[in-house]
Amino acid sequence: MIECLIKIIAKGFYYNNLGPVVPYIKNSWNVLDFLIVLSSVMDYGLALFDVNLEAMKSLKAFRALRGLRPLRMISRDEGMRLVVNALLASLPSMTNVLLICFLFILIFAIMGVSFFQGMFYHCVKNPTIASTDAIVNAWLATVKTKADCIADGQGIWKNRDANFDNVINAMLNLFQMMTTEGWVDVMYNGIDSNGIGMQPKENADLSTIIFFLAFMIVGS
Repeated sequence: MIECLIKIIAKGFYYNNLGPVVPYIKNSWNVLDFLIVLSSVMDYGLALFDVNLEAMKSLKAFRALRGLRPLRMISRDEGMRLVVNALLASLPSMTNVLLICFLFILIFAIMGVSFFQGMFYHCVKNPTIASTDAIVNAWLATVKTKADCIADGQGIWKNRDANFDNVINAMLNLFQMMTTEGWVDVMYNGIDSNGIGMQPKENADLSTIIFFLAFMIVGS
């Protein structure tokens, strides 16, 4: 706070007649410093008022602004400022790359919806019915359709978290696959898909491997 006040007195807050010297608030790094100082003052003020005023407790969320304090290092270190300025300068070019990535994901998402919409559902045993693993596995082996699953309330027809039921879900799913995180499991689910309302079957359609491999080659 003292540093902030000294700079304001020396340079003027918004206007000065010092020629090439830029007023304090017209420097973007000083604006960042000023906001951080204000948040700190507010933090200490709330700490004092909370002693007597219960109503001030609702304003404690402002204390989260203390997380901005490490950013003051940027304005003090020339190397850090160069890095941040370089990142900001590269944003326009990065938007072009992001747009291309978005279009690729959208194209594959539309294809994924047309191939796998509603096909990632599978039957799981109703947890309220007590039974051993051997009995559950034997029963699941007899399930062929959704009707078989929900008959007598024995099973639950459940969708997988990563699915292609709509374009939004498909895009989120593909974005995760681009990071190579869990993409093999999604591919196996696609290979095992056996039709809408049908229980998945191991290696039901091996040709779907082409879709997933093509996306991973382009996406990753």
